Amino acid sequence: MVNFKLTVPSFYAILLRISSIVLFLITSIRINEYSIASLIILIFSLYFIKKKQNLKLNVNLLNSNKIENPFKKIKKSNLSDLPEPTIEKIKIQLYNHYFDDFSSTQSLKYFDELKTKSDCSFAKDSNLWSSPLWNTNLTTKENIQLIVYPSFLIFTNVCLPLKLDGYLVHLPGSHFGHDLEKFSKTFCDILLCLANLDPTNKNCMIQEIENSKWVFELNNMTFFITTFLPLYPPDHSRYTFGIDECFILFQPEVSFAFHNLPQDTASTNWTEPRNIRDKIRIKFKQANREYLIRDTTSYPMCYEMIKPVSKSEEIVNWWKYLNK
Repeated sequence: MVNFKLTVPSFYAILLRISSIVLFLITSIRINEYSIASLIILIFSLYFIKKKQNLKLNVNLLNSNKIENPFKKIKKSNLSDLPEPTIEKIKIQLYNHYFDDFSSTQSLKYFDELKTKSDCSFAKDSNLWSSPLWNTNLTTKENIQLIVYPSFLIFTNVCLPLKLDGYLVHLPGSHFGHDLEKFSKTFCDILLCLANLDPTNKNCMIQEIENSKWVFELNNMTFFITTFLPLYPPDHSRYTFGIDECFILFQPEVSFAFHNLPQDTASTNWTEPRNIRDKIRIKFKQANREYLIRDTTSYPMCYEMIKPVSKSEEIVNWWKYLNK
């Protein structure tokens, strides 16, 4: 228990108080200018003494050597020792900070025209999220950590209940859209940065990528990835319809089940389409933007992520930048 020493008010302060009380009693019989003046003096004397007492009390508190610092005895601990309420508070604050309506971003506004004009039957009504705008003043790693990853991680957790069809990463076309090798390197860096942040610690990018069993995965969700660049000509399946922007579309494989899309096949019934996959292929062909249909369904998915500029079986080896 801390003992505080109170300083007794000065003689003159006490005399002022006694005098004002006596004066007030004498003059309070009748309400006039004298009684009002004595009341004011009494109030002032009470305020003055009280203030002086508080001032001296505060000074004594500061000067007292007996006051214990409650923070002095706190022991340094590790993050793993934080109490559960503190951890929950941090989670809520971070969620409130990062969570936003990622279904109406500026990036999606850029992508809307491509969706509208796409030959894909599902594109127009697709339910997408996207990252905030890419910052060209930051490195790829900084953009992923600060801009892309927070919303992408939230996406992987809400994709199923919200039935989301894809997550879009938008890159400025002026920086990345007219050099396929530059875009390929950046694309590889993006996937690598995301995989390094995977909360499950699986890191799909350390696996053998040029393998038919490999798939990009984040937070236990697998993705089919397509890219769209302004350097592709109008007869290309990844044509951006004059939009000078780059887009990386991460389609969760579960979204194909949302639309009951049948399993991939190497054959197509061109005259009498039997399913939605046949119809999509026919529609692209009728628009003169047919894409390569391989003679097997057992091929590395990485072959389809970035298409060559020409309509050929050439493979854009973007994963070669993993070790550079």
